[in-house]
Amino acid sequence: MGFGTMIVGFFFIFFDFNFGKINILPDLIGYIFIYFAAAKVISGMGNKYFVVFKKTSLLLIFLNALDMFIKYSSFLDGVINNPETIQGRVFVVLFTITYLSMMVYMFFHLTKGIEMAAEELDNKSLAEKARKVFRLFSIYIMSIAAVNLIAIIVFKQPFPTISLDGLSAFLLILVVMAVLIYVFVRVSSLLNRAEITFSEAKKTIDY
Repeated sequence: MGFGTMIVGFFFIFFDFNFGKINILPDLIGYIFIYFAAAKVISGMGNKYFVVFKKTSLLLIFLNALDMFIKYSSFLDGVINNPETIQGRVFVVLFTITYLSMMVYMFFHLTKGIEMAAEELDNKSLAEKARKVFRLFSIYIMSIAAVNLIAIIVFKQPFPTISLDGLSAFLLILVVMAVLIYVFVRVSSLLNRAEITFSEAKKTIDY
């Protein structure tokens, strides 16, 4: 159906593995996976929410491409996105708010599409799961937005930096990773269940 491919896409979005300045798992690749997965879902399910989900993922592809262009540009990086300057802070704040808002908007239409399709099959548990995962994802993104905006506006840093040593640093990393993995597992669980449920329903209709 395409929901399984979305799990791969969200893996790229949730997890960052950096080698120097290079992100080995760029979000851009994740959104490309999601875009093509959304197209596959739409071909099998006529749901207006999935159509908006696909369009939003395309916008996020362009937004991530722009972000990568700025970061790896020798004449733009540190100029247009420099949090030390007022113009730079304004740009980074607006970019952060736009990007994270679009992520929530995209995810809302994904979960709403799953919820509506599940209710058509009278699968109340899947519909409720979609609502719960959206609430969890929204809280997760709003937390990221709050931390990033404080770092930009108050500390004039493009991302939060905390100086901790030893056990404190280890515990903080452990908590952050636990939250990240938990949210990803919940999202993956929803998508996996949607894949199984709607694939079985399609087979029943075909037969």
